[in-house]
Amino acid sequence: MKVNMFSIALRNLTRHTSKTVTTTLAVVIVIAAYILIDGMFTGMDIESRRNIVNYEVGSSKIYKKAYYDIKDERPMYECFDNWEPIVSLLDKNGFNSAPRFVFGGSLIGEEVELPFMFYGVDPESEKATFGYSDYIVSGGKYIESGNFDIVLGVNGASDLGAKVGDLITLSTIIDEYDENGKIIHRNEILTLEIVGLLNSTNNMLNGNIGYIPIDILRDENGLYIENNITEICIRKKGADKHALPDKKESTESVAAILSKEFTLKDYMKNVTIGKVTKNENVGYIFDDNELLLINWKEDVLDFIAVASSKQSISSIFVILLFFLSFIGINNTMLMAVMDRTKETGMLRSLGMTDGEVVRLFLYEAFFIGLLGGLIGIALGCLGNVYMVNHGLDFTKALEGFSGSFGYRSTFIFKSAWNPSIMIFSGLLAIVASVVASIAPSRLAVKKTIADALRFE
Repeated sequence: MKVNMFSIALRNLTRHTSKTVTTTLAVVIVIAAYILIDGMFTGMDIESRRNIVNYEVGSSKIYKKAYYDIKDERPMYECFDNWEPIVSLLDKNGFNSAPRFVFGGSLIGEEVELPFMFYGVDPESEKATFGYSDYIVSGGKYIESGNFDIVLGVNGASDLGAKVGDLITLSTIIDEYDENGKIIHRNEILTLEIVGLLNSTNNMLNGNIGYIPIDILRDENGLYIENNITEICIRKKGADKHALPDKKESTESVAAILSKEFTLKDYMKNVTIGKVTKNENVGYIFDDNELLLINWKEDVLDFIAVASSKQSISSIFVILLFFLSFIGINNTMLMAVMDRTKETGMLRSLGMTDGEVVRLFLYEAFFIGLLGGLIGIALGCLGNVYMVNHGLDFTKALEGFSGSFGYRSTFIFKSAWNPSIMIFSGLLAIVASVVASIAPSRLAVKKTIADALRFE
């Protein structure tokens, strides 16, 4: 007689309701948690990448090659001039460019002195290239050329005890080459008026960051940097602020434009990983091998590394959840097998083979995984709807914290949709349930039929 094993498995699930619910609940919790955690990390990663491009780096950047090699040290002596032809050429070909002079120093308030990073910028070029000026707090404004103004990150200003309208003292040491090629240091002090506070969606900019008109830094009344800059940030005109740079604004596209006037060639850097050495393309070198063009990812390798490590942490957490779920399913199935020892003995005495008994338990586990996966995905999606639209607001909990905590986002953690993970988690729930039930199912046929029927 042909037996419908699937039908029997489904009936067994309804007959053993409490164990079915317990096992299914374990799967549901793990799947829902997996979707929510992955959605949150994915959301922060996407928002961070957008914020880096739109408010911090642009799609690509030009440095002096010597500056890039030690850029973490902010070597302002490795600056360059005669940058206007580059900006003009890019402008004619549909790109915005923001020349900057970046330097470190400190701001001196009434009671405290704090370290800051300063950006000497051309206000009009900066606003055309980036969108952070839209986030000036009400009551303030963005800097203007010719004025001794400064815009500060709102958190940095708070730590300093400063507000819009206050006069603040900037102290810095300018490093430069003398006529003999030796690096010398100049102590400089500027008095600036705070005209605006920045509270953007990129929390790094809200910290100890200051924006100053670059023209006031050029002569003896400023920092006497002359026409030098340390970098040029580049972004395609009319670029979609919600999308990451595409091929139209890749370094290859920019290099093709610059190659019309400058001599470009690939710049290859040797990177050693263990015993394996490979060549990694880090951009284009041009203008008599002095300047280096890189894409935005190569400029924020620290963020890429942090994001990758946090994704690894998320994966480890998810693996742990599935391991706990696996143990729970295994234990539940083991108890179910023990409780149904007489039942399996009866089925075998009626002619069901050992293999069919094992398959019966595996089918039950399959349906538990399927049901738990579907419910878990549904609950995860419902939770993700709220997380995508509202997120979790940790602003008050982290009030006073200045920094980027690895991600370039605010303390409102929003999620993103990741359909592939949802499908994967559902399939994983089924596989985990079936695999976890293999060992208990095999125990069901270890006893002889006579012993199974006498089991109490």
